[in-house]
Amino acid sequence: MECVQRLDWLQLMSILNLRALHIIHHLASLTLNQDSGNKVSRRAAITGTANITLGGRTVIMADVQLRGDLHPTRAVPSSSGKEVTPTSIIIGRCTVISTGSVIKPPCRISRGQVHYYPMKIGDNVFVGT
Repeated sequence: MECVQRLDWLQLMSILNLRALHIIHHLASLTLNQDSGNKVSRRAAITGTANITLGGRTVIMADVQLRGDLHPTRAVPSSSGKEVTPTSIIIGRCTVISTGSVIKPPCRISRGQVHYYPMKIGDNVFVGT
């Protein structure tokens, strides 16, 4: 007597497809997809979102820290004449920020005060190992 049930090829493919769909659904629930094509992991620690600009098709993986709260304190005059505080982190198109990366703008200590400067990451860049 043989107790092992044999699966035909169609049954095996349907089981594998169901598992693949479950994995894809699980991965989709871990990321936030935006209209511009950005994919941001729910496990990424992002602070100061008003000071971060994503160019489009950007992937931010899990356990990434984006420190947008460290923004420049000096206001910059704009073309309309009003002074505008620049964004602290600008990330270009088709950029991948890998797991475990910490992105914070550069700083300089002057007269005992910490001053942060805007940071720009270009297009088609992979940050991480």
